[in-house]
Amino acid sequence: MLLASAAHGRQRNGFDPGERGRPALKVIGDADGLPQNTLHAITFDAQGRLWVGTQDGAAVSDGRGWQVVNMPSRMVSNFVRAILAASDGSLWFGTQAGGLHRLVDERWDDLTPPCPDSTEPRVNALLETLDPPAIWVATHNCGVARYVGGAWEFFGPDRGLPSPRVWGLHADSGVGAAAGSVWAGTEGGVAALAPGSTRFAAEPGFPPVSANTFLERRTAEGPELWVGTYGAGVFRRRAGTWTALTERDGLPSAFVTSLASHGADGPVWVGTDGGGLAAVTEDGVEVINTSSGLPSDAVYALYATGTDRGARTLWIGTRSGGLVRLMHDRWRSFLPAGQGAPLPVTAVLLEPGPGDSPVAWFGTDGGGLARLDRHGWTRYLERPGGLPSSTVQSLLLTRDERGLATLWVGTRHGGLARLVGGRWEVITSQSGALPNHMVQALAETTSDDRAPEVWVGTRGGLAVFKNGRWQGPPAGLRLPHPSVQVLLAARDASGTPVMWVGTANGLVRCSMGTCSAVEAALRNRSVQALQVVEAPRGRRELWIGTDGGGVSRLDLSPLPQDLPTLTDESDPPLPNNVVYHILQDGQGRVYLLTNRGVARLTWRQDSSKEFDLQAFAVDDGLVSNQGNRGAGAVDWRGRIWIGTVGGASMFDPAAEDADRIIKPLLLRALSPAGGVVAAADVPRLPWRRAHLVFDFALQSHFRENDTRYRTQLHPLDREPSPWSAQYRREVGPLAPGTYTFRVWGRDWAGNVSGPQEFTFEVVPPPWRTWWAVAGYVLLAAGMVAFVAFARASAHRRREQALQGLVAARTRELTDANVLLSELSYLDPVTNIGNRRRFDERLDHEWRRAIRVGSALSLIMIDIDFFKEYNDTFGHQRGDECLQAIAATLADGLPRAGDSVARYGGEEFAVILPLTERAGAIKLAEALRRQVEDLGIAHPGSTAAPVVTISCGVATVWPTPEVEPSDLIRLADESLYVAKHSGRNRTAAEHGAPRSSASLAAVRTPPPA
Repeated sequence: MLLASAAHGRQRNGFDPGERGRPALKVIGDADGLPQNTLHAITFDAQGRLWVGTQDGAAVSDGRGWQVVNMPSRMVSNFVRAILAASDGSLWFGTQAGGLHRLVDERWDDLTPPCPDSTEPRVNALLETLDPPAIWVATHNCGVARYVGGAWEFFGPDRGLPSPRVWGLHADSGVGAAAGSVWAGTEGGVAALAPGSTRFAAEPGFPPVSANTFLERRTAEGPELWVGTYGAGVFRRRAGTWTALTERDGLPSAFVTSLASHGADGPVWVGTDGGGLAAVTEDGVEVINTSSGLPSDAVYALYATGTDRGARTLWIGTRSGGLVRLMHDRWRSFLPAGQGAPLPVTAVLLEPGPGDSPVAWFGTDGGGLARLDRHGWTRYLERPGGLPSSTVQSLLLTRDERGLATLWVGTRHGGLARLVGGRWEVITSQSGALPNHMVQALAETTSDDRAPEVWVGTRGGLAVFKNGRWQGPPAGLRLPHPSVQVLLAARDASGTPVMWVGTANGLVRCSMGTCSAVEAALRNRSVQALQVVEAPRGRRELWIGTDGGGVSRLDLSPLPQDLPTLTDESDPPLPNNVVYHILQDGQGRVYLLTNRGVARLTWRQDSSKEFDLQAFAVDDGLVSNQGNRGAGAVDWRGRIWIGTVGGASMFDPAAEDADRIIKPLLLRALSPAGGVVAAADVPRLPWRRAHLVFDFALQSHFRENDTRYRTQLHPLDREPSPWSAQYRREVGPLAPGTYTFRVWGRDWAGNVSGPQEFTFEVVPPPWRTWWAVAGYVLLAAGMVAFVAFARASAHRRREQALQGLVAARTRELTDANVLLSELSYLDPVTNIGNRRRFDERLDHEWRRAIRVGSALSLIMIDIDFFKEYNDTFGHQRGDECLQAIAATLADGLPRAGDSVARYGGEEFAVILPLTERAGAIKLAEALRRQVEDLGIAHPGSTAAPVVTISCGVATVWPTPEVEPSDLIRLADESLYVAKHSGRNRTAAEHGAPRSSASLAAVRTPPPA
């Protein structure tokens, strides 16, 4: 046994369903800008840019996009097998058949080793050492070539190599016999060149097999060297002893191509040719292959970056599958039954299993119920005597006093199913136990006599199971809507059980046998998610997720009060206003499952804003950005589980590496034609070329779409610009002077880089120099003296004529402005005031009403079934109808201070200053009758055979605390009542005391 027996002992602490999840993978291919989808080399250069070598050239990413870099030898070979980013900033490229090339400041050098015994200039690997400085090249038939001081030296079998074909190189920092040794992996085994030696020495104990790749690590047990072979698996050298890891130990393939590691505390990543990727730890081997989301099982290159670049990331080069980014500390995804096809997960339940092996349950939309335990996946499908429906909407686990578990499964069309002792029992609406066969929510609580109760929320109401029998809903319960969408069992501050019931039209609170509606400030009354959140300073809040209105919050203090609602317009903004589920982790952070990923809210300590928000999406490993209602849970380790339309996803906050790294920010100055302007050429720009384009890129390489920039051109810009996704700014033409361009970059985690600066000077043109200006002054003085007399006399003659012309033009302009002003306030169809006139008039009357303390009324009018009128008679007749009604309304106003305007479409608005509610209602009724008396035939109306109107009346006594828009909203609500009460009528909101100080005091709900 070689890496011992750990490969067969995965369950150190029992089976963990989280280990079955797919890691966060993102595939980058030719559609993203890569020249080819087979990669053999990956590295980062000194500027933080990511380089890859493909079978058709190299490519570099600056954090924004990919740029293809062809080799000078592309007509012979554009196949890049190795890339080395040297310490001096140069880049070295080894090719399949085109030799070795060096790139320095956009200049190429051909440095192919002059191998005397081979006509194949193939380079398999590259290495740099600093002590002594040298570039090492693994050749295909000439052993190891060393480049020092412009000269080449070769090490072949005559100098100790087991084979002249070399596949890999490694600089030893302390695992070999002597620190500083250079290791070579050859077709016939491995050998090491000790410092100061002139010969390689074959490594004793290593078999004569093809060695391809090396990895050095320092662990608590000591330094170790890993070697990957092509056909014999992986070998590890620790304390001078070699051990092997093969397919018998869990390795997916013995053909190893690459090795990588994030450090001693992480796994060793093993890339194989045909078996995918393996993560090797002391606990065993985890395989990631095409069934786990990898685009190819042939892995040719690996590159691991640690937290020094922001987050632990593994870059994977595959054959035909492109470049893959793996982030192991992000979200992991689950497809029930391990299938590759997406399957919506609509419910999640986690329970302790036998021993220390927990069980995960996933309810799906169309795929039945899936169970994940130590034996793998089990499916429960729709069948007689079993699951009554293939769509599962809710799950609940209860235990009786003997500890016997019951799994409750709420289905979409089959009612409620119970799994007890391996047998299914189905409860439906036909038995009378349930009010509806669509079960949407389940919860367990304790009644006032301390007996356990199971609450079942259906589309048709509630049912309660207690003491072995079904009961109706609690006495006196009045649901605002029969569809119960979410149930939350909680306890109040005194420990009394509370059941929160979210319906399609509001929220209900039940406790101690009493239920009452909760008047929370919901922007959308369809409640989809509920969670009691523990807030800072011991405060408890009820968070209410809605179907389009964001998250409303209710302070659960003895005097409940509404807290600020979180939406896509709040600070910080949510990614989406549809909230399906709400969870809280052990650190108090709140997770919102939305239509656009998961939003995590963290309370801030300062007072600038209440929360910091981090959004997670498919780039972070979510199987889909769109969630499902009620599909979420927090497990025994504090991990977050959610269900989405593509499967389930899990996130472990404890394993998260917080990104606090300032990333490199690249800034280039370009000419308008696109050429790069070097800093040395910029101190003085000629006035004819006072035009630059600045291009900038933050080297984040993760969630690049969330990267933002801001810029400042000093001294023209007093402040930096707002943050934006724009990565280029064009400046010029510029006046002569000295300028400094600054740019800042902000990554997805909020880390700000910069500023990067670029200073330049614009030289003035010759005619703006000091001596030219002095000449201009002298010449101008002479000219002034010469023409002064002539101009004075001419001016006198023209003055009188000009004054008369100016007076005439002024009169004409004044008349035209008056006419234009009048036209701008008229509606062109009805010739009454338009929306602009209405807004200004309402604002004027509002301020006047505040000053005098008078009432102000508003009538909102809508022509009944006007669309049907247009559809029947056409738009020409429709305009004639609008004109007739507008004239009737204008003629029907009794006072000069009253005004009517066309509010929009078929809507009109009448402003009534100094008018209280009764007078406004009376006038509205009079206008309605006058329109009806016009007798305009309307066969498409169900309100009357003629054209009619509906009127909504609102009255307030304006105060500084109330806005005019609130009066409009009250009138709109009254108009809504009139239209939904049959139309051709007037409705008014209830009156309010004259002394009201806020809108809540001046408005009462419309009568039922």
